[in-house]
Amino acid sequence: MLLEGEVNWTVVFAVLAVAGHVVALIAIWFALRNRIRHASASGELNQVQKVAAETDKRLFETLNAIPVAIVQTDTQGKFTFANKAAHQLMGRRDAELLGLRFHSATWGITFPDGRPIPPDMLPSARALRGQTVRGFQHILANPSSRRKMLVSVTAMPIENEYGQIIGSTAAVVETEGLTTPEAPPAPEPAIVHPDADLTRRVFDSATSGLVVVSTHGVVREANPVALDRLGRTEGVIGADFAETFLADGQRVEGRQTLRAALQAPAGAADVIIATQADGAIVAWRILPLTNSEGVVDALLLAGDEHVPEPEVAVEPEIVPEPEAMVEPAFVTADIPEPEVQPAFEPEPIPAEAPAFDAAFDGPASGPVPGPDALDEDMPTVEPASDSAELDALRRERDAALRQAEAARAEAETAMAEADRIEARARAEEDNVRRLEGIGRVTGGMAQDFNALLGVMTSALDMMLKQAEDPAKVRRLGQAALAAGQRGEAMTARLSALSMDDENAPRTLDAGVLLRAMESRLRALAGPGVDLMIEGPSAPAIVRLDPVAFEGAVRALVANAVEAVSGSGSVAVRLETTEAGARLSVRDTGPGMDRDVIARAQEPFFTTKTGAAGLGLAQARAFARQSGGTLTIDSAPGEGAEVAVTLPAEAA
Repeated sequence: MLLEGEVNWTVVFAVLAVAGHVVALIAIWFALRNRIRHASASGELNQVQKVAAETDKRLFETLNAIPVAIVQTDTQGKFTFANKAAHQLMGRRDAELLGLRFHSATWGITFPDGRPIPPDMLPSARALRGQTVRGFQHILANPSSRRKMLVSVTAMPIENEYGQIIGSTAAVVETEGLTTPEAPPAPEPAIVHPDADLTRRVFDSATSGLVVVSTHGVVREANPVALDRLGRTEGVIGADFAETFLADGQRVEGRQTLRAALQAPAGAADVIIATQADGAIVAWRILPLTNSEGVVDALLLAGDEHVPEPEVAVEPEIVPEPEAMVEPAFVTADIPEPEVQPAFEPEPIPAEAPAFDAAFDGPASGPVPGPDALDEDMPTVEPASDSAELDALRRERDAALRQAEAARAEAETAMAEADRIEARARAEEDNVRRLEGIGRVTGGMAQDFNALLGVMTSALDMMLKQAEDPAKVRRLGQAALAAGQRGEAMTARLSALSMDDENAPRTLDAGVLLRAMESRLRALAGPGVDLMIEGPSAPAIVRLDPVAFEGAVRALVANAVEAVSGSGSVAVRLETTEAGARLSVRDTGPGMDRDVIARAQEPFFTTKTGAAGLGLAQARAFARQSGGTLTIDSAPGEGAEVAVTLPAEAA
């Protein structure tokens, strides 16, 4: 049919339809097969993911259960993982360590002798360079409790399948002052004395808990009372006393007390206060035991229940009440003994005689003496003389009451006068301090502006004399201009101190502002300072003047750099709080005592030669303008931390 030019399209379309159906059936078969494979693969993937999640959870729980602090960092040295023990050791709550760095200024890291550790010598930094660090010991300060401890750090790098370092991991263990493990003491020969049995019976029968420890703190003997306080009878002999009888937070101090007792005379050693598992408090008193040569070879500890002494509040002297002043005189001193007839035998007076109540204008207070006491101490009185004496006593009582009221009024007048004098003295002291501050500000301004004006006048004078030399005139003009600009900057800072400068607060994210300043702050700190800048992961929305904020941060960083003398660690941290934001700058400098802290915020006050003394004053002015506060936390030898709290923007 094809040769004749005729095409049977019915046959052609039928063939195509059959071919299409065949292809469709094949496609359906492949689709069903792949769908089954996909469903099977998805199920296997879900199962693998579930197993992986359970494995991760089990691994996380296992790491949190380990009593050793374990941390992991990225290539920048920031924590990416920290178990529960690490948070407790470093004074942070759960997940607060993530994103922070193992920084000297934050954790107070120093050598055991107090020398600062260079940043490149920290175990995490060395591990990121490919080194494995074992047993590196340094001092670590807990930021929350401010407790210093000696820790041992073991760090090693984390590598991927290509051998590239992608982070580091470290284990931090509190060594409790033991730099190297000591060899166990050699067993000492037992010396049997003739009265050993008697000594043992006295030791076992003592009502106090008695424990004998070696010079290394190992328990050698313990009587039944001590074992009963501990609640165990086995595994005590040969164990460490601090580990066995003291709580976790008391072991370091207990070991130090035992070591100090080896050198202390008898009866002069400190007492170890221990908390038992049942909550009871035991006071262990220490007595050194010497051998035949007079050398201390053991310590005897006697433990008794410790009852804290209640604090006795000193109460002010109170003028006695009139009844308290009159009754003793009435009972003891002012009643004359009436004459008694020798031949007359007085009759016993009943305990609740009406005349006795009438003498006090009512029932007698306190216990009433019985008949025998009255027979011995009070003879029978005549009714007439008794009435006269009672009238005299009432008159004396009224006179005593009037004197007491007059004395009380005089005392109140004297106290009011003393309060007025104290208030006047305090006001005068405040005025003197204010005048001293004004004088210091005026003197500092005069000195600084005098120096600037001296530069400007000298430059202008030289310009007039060197008018024919344009290059020299240009240099002199630039010097005069620089002096004028410094004077302008000082004027702006003084205006900020007095709050006369127009404040332009805006609602901004303080974290964004701080991150934008990082390059300028690092240039200000210089290459010799390990500067750490950390901002919050969440926005820190506050209302502030951005120019004043930058000036305050630069002033605080400059102060910290001056404190470490250009070679140390400075940490700048911004964190969000429930009330707003908190900006803190901590350094590893020499710190400040209370007297310096009290004056540190005064304008032009400085302990550094050549410093302006306006940094903290400017930061305080910024905090006051923003509705916040400035606080200083420092101690000699522990660096300083200056914190500015900023209130949150009102909704």
